[in-house]
Amino acid sequence: MDREGNSVSTTQSINFRFGASVVAPGTGIVLNDTMDDFSRAPGEPNVYGLIGAEANSILPKKTPLSSMSPTIVFKNKEPFLVTGAPGGSYIVNAVLQSLIYNLDFNLTLYESVARGRIHHQFFPDAVFIEKSVNERNVFDGLSSKKHDLRIAPNFAKLFSVKRENGMLYGACDPRGEGATGGL
Repeated sequence: MDREGNSVSTTQSINFRFGASVVAPGTGIVLNDTMDDFSRAPGEPNVYGLIGAEANSILPKKTPLSSMSPTIVFKNKEPFLVTGAPGGSYIVNAVLQSLIYNLDFNLTLYESVARGRIHHQFFPDAVFIEKSVNERNVFDGLSSKKHDLRIAPNFAKLFSVKRENGMLYGACDPRGEGATGGL
């Protein structure tokens, strides 16, 4: 986002770490492994644990399932918050939770990006909770409802920019490398 309000949010992905673990000869370009976003076989999970289904099978002219969620939020017809993240099936919940924390609970942009997250993706039927979620009532409430709770590794790594009172604020997720900057 720039001072004129020109905004872009993208999700660049090679899918899993180091993509297909193949570098195109003579280029230095790491090839992606987004074929993993298709279902190899019904019932078989991909690297993020998403269970394959016939509807997402590999066929000509099909686009695979994707969790990419580059997001631009508008206020009074002007972009005022831009966010996005890499992170496979964790992206959707990470983006949504950060927006809720910032827009509904009035956390700062950095607090909303850094706050611990909870994730559920239907299959496996488990609630994944980051170690940084330290609210006892969250654990107790979910446990009392007999949810299968699992401590999860760090989720998607968010990057956000927000225009507030004529200023631009950036937030880089502390779960990974990166930094915010401005010109």
